[in-house]
Amino acid sequence: MIQTLNEKVSLDSASWTMHEFFAGSGLVAYGLKGMFRPVWANDICPKKAAIYKANFAENHFVLDDIKHISGRGLPYAHLSWASFPCQDLSLAGAMGGIDANRSGL
Repeated sequence: MIQTLNEKVSLDSASWTMHEFFAGSGLVAYGLKGMFRPVWANDICPKKAAIYKANFAENHFVLDDIKHISGRGLPYAHLSWASFPCQDLSLAGAMGGIDANRSGL
């Protein structure tokens, strides 16, 4: 099935659930579509949040710094996935290293 530009992807077909930390634009959610259904996702970047929300039909994304998130407030999930914030480690970035601001959480 080919999707149109304005059609949102539904992620609700999987019975297993997941948290998606540092979700970015949602590539992991899309890759695990049909296997895991995100019940909570977050990122700190407003641009990435806008892309995530534009692509997916569900409303489970939280735009906030992970330092402000309490685990007690998260819904139950079978899997918790965290994409590593790699901007400071990438060869395409500033190469600040593991102790740099964006990778030192």
